[in-house]
Amino acid sequence: MKYFPAFGLAITFILLQITAFAQEPVKLSLNFDKQAERWIPFEKALESNRPDTVYYLNLSNRNLKKIPKNIYRFKNLQGINLSNNIIRKVPAKLRKLKALYEVNLSGNGTQAQRERLKTLMDELNTIDFLEEEKRDSVIKQMAAVREEPVDMKIRFARSGRIGKLSLANSGLTRLPGTLHRLKNLQELVLHTNLLTELPLEITSFTGLQKLNLAGNKLTSIPDRISQLQGLISIILYKNDLQTVPASIYQLKTLYELDLAHNKIQTLSPDIKNLQQLEVLYLSYNKLVELPQEVGQLPNLQGLYAHHNRLMVLPKSIGQLKNLEVLHIHHNYFTRFPAQIVELHNLKDLDISNNTIEEFDLKLAELPNLKLLYLNNNAVDKKSPSYTPYRTVFENLRARQVVVSD
Repeated sequence: MKYFPAFGLAITFILLQITAFAQEPVKLSLNFDKQAERWIPFEKALESNRPDTVYYLNLSNRNLKKIPKNIYRFKNLQGINLSNNIIRKVPAKLRKLKALYEVNLSGNGTQAQRERLKTLMDELNTIDFLEEEKRDSVIKQMAAVREEPVDMKIRFARSGRIGKLSLANSGLTRLPGTLHRLKNLQELVLHTNLLTELPLEITSFTGLQKLNLAGNKLTSIPDRISQLQGLISIILYKNDLQTVPASIYQLKTLYELDLAHNKIQTLSPDIKNLQQLEVLYLSYNKLVELPQEVGQLPNLQGLYAHHNRLMVLPKSIGQLKNLEVLHIHHNYFTRFPAQIVELHNLKDLDISNNTIEEFDLKLAELPNLKLLYLNNNAVDKKSPSYTPYRTVFENLRARQVVVSD
């Protein structure tokens, strides 16, 4: 593939978008390799003389129009990957697989888009980097293809078995009309679609625990989302939200809330209602401050608020005794927030890329620190006043702490 330095980022982004049709994006997971290995290709599974030991079956990218009948020999099947096919029906017969919990139908019906994107990418790779207009034209065509809606014509039979369903990367502007038949859904993955509003039928899944709506075009969330009182994780990453809907603050069982990559300017004091919250993603928004009530989240372990417009942290941050990760880089800090050194459980601190002129020598007293990023601030490293900081950082490195100053 040709690589053009001035346009490498755009081309890489397009490649990632094409790949997104084929697989669900994964946040850092220590078990990712094990998760990938557990999916057994169909042919390999058919060769097994112990079909009862096949638990996760990979049937993706096969142009399947129907679910093969011979999958029923795998009586202990727990998951089946049917992504990027042409399947139109999820039959009631699947109920015979009494252990089946997870079904991935991502990208079904998008084969035409994937083929066109591949053709356009092949064309892009043949264009000389000096032919700027031609290259830009192809890039625009690719962007337009990705924005084309898809009418996913999948019919679901009634099933009390399926607990996790993925319809990601499918060009959806609405949900399949028979989705409500999956009465016992606990996890619903709808990322990277074209949803402009949250379908109200989602609120009928009263047992739903995890909802992934990342990479859509949502501008609001209906109040009825508060009916899903069993939700422990909601992912709203990369939408068009300008405010955090009040209904979100009523989901009192949440342990993960991802609002990154939106256009949010304020966070309500009602955030204190989320007493079970462990991870809060606020990065890439337009926040100028965080409410004092953030410090009233006793179980918070990870706070990601980088790439905002923060100048100060609330004093209450120092009360977050369970906080392990604090990322506030790429903000507008001019002073090092003193309350950070009160976070004795902190393991990962990134406050790089601000305009801080002085650090806090008490950083050396954080007993659990493993990662410390302070680079690209306004501290003068050539000044004699920097010597005490250098001593602190050398002592931290002697403790095997990664320090970037």
